[in-house]
Amino acid sequence: IGITYTANIFDLTVDSSSGGLPNNLSSFSYEWNTSETTQNIVATTNGQYWVIATDASGCTSDTAYYNVNNHIINSTSTILSNNIKIFPNPTTGLLNIDSEDIITELSMVNNIGEEVLNKYLTSFKNVNTSMLDLSKLTPGMYYIRLKVNNQIINHKILLQ
Repeated sequence: IGITYTANIFDLTVDSSSGGLPNNLSSFSYEWNTSETTQNIVATTNGQYWVIATDASGCTSDTAYYNVNNHIINSTSTILSNNIKIFPNPTTGLLNIDSEDIITELSMVNNIGEEVLNKYLTSFKNVNTSMLDLSKLTPGMYYIRLKVNNQIINHKILLQ
């Protein structure tokens, strides 16, 4: 089986066109890593999603995987909806975060969804201004995740 992804609505759907299942998918049950059991789900965050299909006889498919990485806000300087500034971007190591509201959580993942700097970032909870030193990370693309006013905000960061 495979997974088809519709980016503008964040929809993941089981797809039989890649083989392994008959075209009639209605006779199968599904198990997603999100605990959902429908043929399609909505990707709520960046990360890896997987699904297994099982037929009425109990035969299971191979696991199909899909990495979602477009839950980002494309602005490189200001996220207007939450009055948050993240700059400079791209950065050579020092990244400033300035928010009118309290940032209750802050984390960072690399471009394949692995969390980086987890212990370091725990000291930045419940702040509205901070400077992160990213100079020890390998240059590349990262995603910073902020929780502000019970909203999760993902922002792409380019480290040069």
